[in-house]
Amino acid sequence: MPHTTAILVFARSVRAEQLHKKLDRPGEQAIHRFLYQQTLNCVKASGIPFYPIDESQQKGTTFGERFNNAIRQVFDLGYSNVIAVGADCPQRTTQDLLHSRQLVERGVFCLGPDTHGGVHLIGISKNFFETGILDTITWNTALVLPPLINRLSKAGVAYQTISTYTDINHNGDLHNLLKSTSIHHSLWQILKQLLFRFIKKLPIRKPSFIRSSFSLQLLFRGPPALFFFAW
Repeated sequence: MPHTTAILVFARSVRAEQLHKKLDRPGEQAIHRFLYQQTLNCVKASGIPFYPIDESQQKGTTFGERFNNAIRQVFDLGYSNVIAVGADCPQRTTQDLLHSRQLVERGVFCLGPDTHGGVHLIGISKNFFETGILDTITWNTALVLPPLINRLSKAGVAYQTISTYTDINHNGDLHNLLKSTSIHHSLWQILKQLLFRFIKKLPIRKPSFIRSSFSLQLLFRGPPALFFFAW
């Protein structure tokens, strides 16, 4: 049976993400690279056709224009439904994608809330998309999810939210992720490696034992902090 649903991975390349979203921490490129690859691995494991569209393929001057044009590009390939995701949400799972496909193929608009007030996933049918329901949304702010839900409710569109996760936009998001039980093992390993680099450069005597969870939170907590310096 032909696929009626495809996934749009709407994300910057690793290099562009590093320039745009500075974490101001050692190894930030490794973190961005992990987030992008982990997203692709998760998407591939779903078995759903997918199309990464980065800044070299995106068309438009604003985020909203680029996002809508990218969704339209996937619809123009003949799909009836599109699940759009970014590449900065390490908590999202393959099961989330499969659940989203079930929803959109039943005609249900799907939303993955982000803790910042935005969304980490949107599942939409071509019919809903053509109504312009995503137009004039204030993207990249905390004013995404509430107005979008309000529009859906007023239009009488059936919608459902899936798991709420956190996009990695700044250092505080990494800090909060460290306290989460859903941190990906590979990301944990990357952060531990950064911790060891951090400790080696401290201009003080190194303790013989440092508890990893405490130290990682020290490394990624927000300012002010005693030992943050560039290297």
